[in-house]
Amino acid sequence: GYFVDHSVDALATLMMIGAIGISPYMRLDVALMGVAGYFLLSIHTFIAAKIIGEFRLSYMAGGPTELRLMLMAMTALMPIFGTGLVGRTTLSVFDLFALVVSSILVTLFIVQTSATARMLRRRGG
Repeated sequence: GYFVDHSVDALATLMMIGAIGISPYMRLDVALMGVAGYFLLSIHTFIAAKIIGEFRLSYMAGGPTELRLMLMAMTALMPIFGTGLVGRTTLSVFDLFALVVSSILVTLFIVQTSATARMLRRRGG
């Protein structure tokens, strides 16, 4: 159950965000940065579960369910906001949103991994 559930979740996440990335509303490179941030935090969660016995799914009051809800809301808003670019950039509103979310996910990964490493060093593990 654990293995299949998380494997299917990872594939579904890649497919959902990848599909958004090949849509006219978001650039693929930006979408894939979101996937990378999500996977980094997921990897941290799975390793921490094995090493310290803590399976933490939520960070900053959000987890995979909240991410999926955000993706659903964003997908519903895409036809309303359209494909317009922001200012003189090559980025849409959705690209900017995804870049912010990606930055948060990568930052959380770095902070959580550093904190876990420090805790393990203090424990001698």
